[in-house]
Amino acid sequence: MVKIALQIRANLECIEKLYTNHPHYQWFLKLKCSSCGEESEKFHDLTEADKVPQKHNRSETNLLIKCKLCSRENSMDVIEGSNGKKFEDVDLTEKEWVDYDEKNQTSVGVYELEWQFIKVK
Repeated sequence: MVKIALQIRANLECIEKLYTNHPHYQWFLKLKCSSCGEESEKFHDLTEADKVPQKHNRSETNLLIKCKLCSRENSMDVIEGSNGKKFEDVDLTEKEWVDYDEKNQTSVGVYELEWQFIKVK
């Protein structure tokens, strides 16, 4: 059986999470090191349901990677039930979307949206 995955790339303004309500939804992300700015060449996957232990403390995170350039450990978490406004019925046919978050008094947006379907093993 052939599996097809949807890859999405976009610049996000004041948006912390592209929302899905399924804890096993798998995100594939290319990341940038928060220390040196090195961008990963490959996609990293994470889900809200999967946790890995952090090495220097007893907490867990959804993704833990080590930068190939500066060796810094970077972590990422999917925060269940994040605060902020939830935007529904977002239309991305024009490959961008802009709105205003009244609760946080800031503009929000999705820009330079790209996507592709790929075969996965």
